[in-house]
Amino acid sequence: MNPFAASLDANGIVQMKLSGSLTEENKEALLVAIEETKKLVRDTAAAQQHKVRVLFDLTDFTGTYNVGAMMAMKEMADANRPHTLKTAIFGGSSMA
Repeated sequence: MNPFAASLDANGIVQMKLSGSLTEENKEALLVAIEETKKLVRDTAAAQQHKVRVLFDLTDFTGTYNVGAMMAMKEMADANRPHTLKTAIFGGSSMA
């Protein structure tokens, strides 16, 4: 199962969802999804000619993670920052 997915909604908001756990077993799928998401954010900002808004759903994230996977998520956030106006995160538990 891929623990991370992103899509563009009808309002031009990038919807991201982190589910399950970030483990060594799903790290490769995560890295592919991160690269796709960086491209989505960059391309959407260019097409809209302004920075994008992001809605990040942590409702189904267990809070369990591999350090390398979490570092990849941080790198994605850093790469997206120049193209992002605001990010709203919801659903995080105390573990997340």
